[in-house]
Amino acid sequence: MIRLRLEESPDFEKARQTGEIQKLPIAEVLRKYPVYVVLMCLAYLSSGVTFYIATVFSLSYGTKELGESRSTLLGLISVSVCIVMAGMIYFGWLSDRISRRAIFFAGLVGMTAAPWAWFALLGTGNWPLMLLGFALLLIPYAANYGIMPAYFVGVFPAHIRYTGLSLGYTLGAVLAGGLAPIIATFLLGAFGDWQAIALYMSGIGIVSMIGTFFLRERYSGNVESEARPISPTETELHGRVNAPHAN
Repeated sequence: MIRLRLEESPDFEKARQTGEIQKLPIAEVLRKYPVYVVLMCLAYLSSGVTFYIATVFSLSYGTKELGESRSTLLGLISVSVCIVMAGMIYFGWLSDRISRRAIFFAGLVGMTAAPWAWFALLGTGNWPLMLLGFALLLIPYAANYGIMPAYFVGVFPAHIRYTGLSLGYTLGAVLAGGLAPIIATFLLGAFGDWQAIALYMSGIGIVSMIGTFFLRERYSGNVESEARPISPTETELHGRVNAPHAN
């Protein structure tokens, strides 16, 4: 009901007035922008892995491996989620004043480094230290995930923006969120210690940083700015994506 009453964005209205709306936008996304879909998927991976290991895998790990009660872990996760919500609001506000991409990337750096401290602090059995570990892990997540929609929305032009963003995000969510607890459980069983899981989380963080390095905001999210020139790196990458369709 809310969706029916909301007006379309100025970007989409402009695209509709100029006749750019596609009947099958997914076809254009896959034909012209497959590289950006893959890069968006890679950029998302670290946040999905971090969140689901911290909030799902930690329950079984904490009770079975560390001997903590489920209520203790649920309390830690509940407080941590409140920190995340506050952090997302703050970093969203901050991203309107400085570079979204810089905050997004800084969050990835934090999520790449923090698993080692998180596991170590989780193993202390001391509630304040365990909470500190969750904060060290999830504050970078809040910085990254809190501005993700605003960052990702600038990757595709308005007439295929929703489809392109949905495809890249959903693919990343399936690969990261759906598989992360399973992979973490496998690694724990195979190696018997948390270091392998921390290495997995850090490795995914590096993969997401590589994806983010090449994923540029080609459109900043308003009609006037969609005509802005793009950087040489963006031009080169966009040229490679569209090269087969030049004729």
